[in-house]
Amino acid sequence: MHCECGPNLGQKFKRDCPGCSHRCPICLQMRKHILAYDYMPIGPLLASLCRSKSICEKMLMTWKAKDRWLGKDLKVLPEVIKEHFDGSKFREYQAFWNPEGEWEAPVICPNNKCSHSFRAFPPTQKCEELLQHWDSDTYFYRFPCSKCSTLINVQRRMLKVSLKHFY
Repeated sequence: MHCECGPNLGQKFKRDCPGCSHRCPICLQMRKHILAYDYMPIGPLLASLCRSKSICEKMLMTWKAKDRWLGKDLKVLPEVIKEHFDGSKFREYQAFWNPEGEWEAPVICPNNKCSHSFRAFPPTQKCEELLQHWDSDTYFYRFPCSKCSTLINVQRRMLKVSLKHFY
């Protein structure tokens, strides 16, 4: 794939040419400057992390200190933050780790070519589409996808922590 901007620019390939290269649709950076990463769903990710003794010890330490973060308001912080779980960000996501609590799953566009997700958790970061298009009479979200215009008509899905996949 040779650059089509002309030989005067000195670019051999399109990926090296600022005019021809593919760009990220969000940040508009040249693709060659963006680090690739593989996505792993949360279940296999946690199972993979649990293979590490040090990570397991860190997660166990977090759970043993649950009285410092579980059920605590994210606005009320200790005077000294000693661990990651003492901060407001961890408290904001505490429902994810709470076996007694539940949290809302994201809404996914049903169009397989789109599959855009709409953030529902944590509640403080819920996307505008879900905030504006919740029908409390029917318990459904109903709105057009902001990426592909497919009509989304779906019930709210609440999830709980489950450890059955890790045994």
